[in-house]
Amino acid sequence: VDTAKQMLRHLAYARERSNDDELKGQKVQDLLNVDWLKTVAEDLDVFIAQHNFEAAVELVQRTRDYLANFQHSQAARDIKIRVDARVKQICRQLISELQGATGTAGHSNASSVRRVVSMLVRLGWSARACELFLSNRSRVISYQLQQMKIEDNTALYVSKLSTVFFNGLLEATEEFQKAFSGNTDSMSALVAWSVKELQLFVNRFSEQVFNNKLTMHMIAECVDVACKRCDKLADAGLELTFHLKPLLIEPLSLCFRESCDQVLDACEHFAQAEKWECLDWTGKPQQLSQLLYDMNNFGIDDFSNLIFDDSKVDLSETTIEFAKAVLSFVNDGLMMVIPELYDTFIECVSSLFESQIDLIKSTLEDETFLPNHSFIVNNAQFITDTLLSVVEMKLEDQLGRAMEDLAEMHEDLSEIVTQAAKGMDEDSDSEEVV
Repeated sequence: VDTAKQMLRHLAYARERSNDDELKGQKVQDLLNVDWLKTVAEDLDVFIAQHNFEAAVELVQRTRDYLANFQHSQAARDIKIRVDARVKQICRQLISELQGATGTAGHSNASSVRRVVSMLVRLGWSARACELFLSNRSRVISYQLQQMKIEDNTALYVSKLSTVFFNGLLEATEEFQKAFSGNTDSMSALVAWSVKELQLFVNRFSEQVFNNKLTMHMIAECVDVACKRCDKLADAGLELTFHLKPLLIEPLSLCFRESCDQVLDACEHFAQAEKWECLDWTGKPQQLSQLLYDMNNFGIDDFSNLIFDDSKVDLSETTIEFAKAVLSFVNDGLMMVIPELYDTFIECVSSLFESQIDLIKSTLEDETFLPNHSFIVNNAQFITDTLLSVVEMKLEDQLGRAMEDLAEMHEDLSEIVTQAAKGMDEDSDSEEVV
């Protein structure tokens, strides 16, 4: 009897469940039988034919939202298949429109691009939209750079080149952020694209700056301009400076070494003709004023103390030319040196002072210049107490590290000056005895 009752209860439950399923199925069928949903595929075809993509995207979005409640319905799946087929058609036409958004003049209609990208993202094609957007911006930047005319003034040309390129990146970044607002996954694609474009820019930049036999000062100005333009991208959330500078390591290293060699050659040329006499600027007041101005700008504020008789400088021509050359080298180098090249740069500066130490030593040992020893020692003291100290301070302030090599040279030069001074005192004593 109990078994019979249980069987009856099971039958009743099964009958109720079957009735519920039939009611649910009927309800789903009724909900899927709404007029606008029955004609959604045909309506999309009309919108596509009319190129009314905004309306098509709205209808696709509405359909997808509606069908999300009927994931287990075969009828809903059938509708989704028909809609997805139209989505592919819409996206293909939108992609074609986006690819043609860059006109023959290299201009890109920002609002049009943003509109197309927005629709592709809504349709679930964000990765493809991102790829096409960045490709579009590459064509725009490339065209703008190609339209630039080569200038006789390289520094001016590089300034314009940097402005055009980094402004192009800035515009691309701002448009990208508007088009892909809220899509954080796309930012990595923007960064990767920017680094790739930066490499192309550096290739063009290097061809103009490092392969045209420019002076170190001109190269420094060009690098400084490019880095400052690059820094401005950080305000838009795109930090590329740490990508730019490593790309310049090899050419900058070569620039430091070649410029150092040029300074050494120039100083050797002056040393060969040096008579170790004070420099006389009589009749050349403008040149003397310019020298004072240059030395003050270099950081040697008390240079005027070396002037006597209104037009004479108590230094040799070699010492003055060396001071100007080494201070220019240091100032220009500090405009473009990067941490990876600190050692190379300091090594070059050290080699310049080493050459001057060798010159002072050999000159003091040369009996030809025995009558000029006092003057030569004065030059050595200027190099030690003034010039080397200014250079050490500049390097330590901007590189943030102690200049151990230069400190050792400071000691070497001081020792040379001390020994030379002792020698002069002994010679003086000997003359008095005689």
